[in-house]
Amino acid sequence: MRKITLTHVEGPEGNSFYRERNCYSIALGNGVIAGWSSDRLANDFMVKINQDLNYMLVTLNQILIETYSHYRKVWFYVTNFPDHSAIERAMVSEFSSIDRCLELATTRGHFENGNHMVFRHLFTSLNSLDEILCNLQKVEKYCKHYVEVRMLQVFRDRIEYVRTDLKSLGQGEGNVEMRTGPVNGKSINVH
Repeated sequence: MRKITLTHVEGPEGNSFYRERNCYSIALGNGVIAGWSSDRLANDFMVKINQDLNYMLVTLNQILIETYSHYRKVWFYVTNFPDHSAIERAMVSEFSSIDRCLELATTRGHFENGNHMVFRHLFTSLNSLDEILCNLQKVEKYCKHYVEVRMLQVFRDRIEYVRTDLKSLGQGEGNVEMRTGPVNGKSINVH
């Protein structure tokens, strides 16, 4: 079964004066950095993050299925829309982008920068899916199918809900206070 598996946990540096350097830290692709005093607590947090990410992946895939089904229904009369070839090419390109991003999100989580890349691929997929739905709404509105426009808005609202959850994932977690600003010459951002 395909799933997202993040694995990268930074271990403590050792004899540092800074508490956040002597903890197990997990940096996520949404800018959140959580610090833990023990390896077990950090791994428990990683399990929870992976569960949440996989729930979002399933939700995203379900919206993708429904969107593609709707696209195939619209396909018959998309030629009525002005400049239909450009909008159709854009939607097909976005579907390809989503497929590629979801594949990368499920296969690259164990890489050293996987914690960041998985989030990037999920955000890209959400943006592409929202763009497809926006184009479908334009076609449906042009054809005066206003009920369909509203139904597509429900999908777009679900995408925004997933995007909001993805942005806030892991915030407020950790039992070691992580400071913001430069650490080891690197800038970190904690939201």
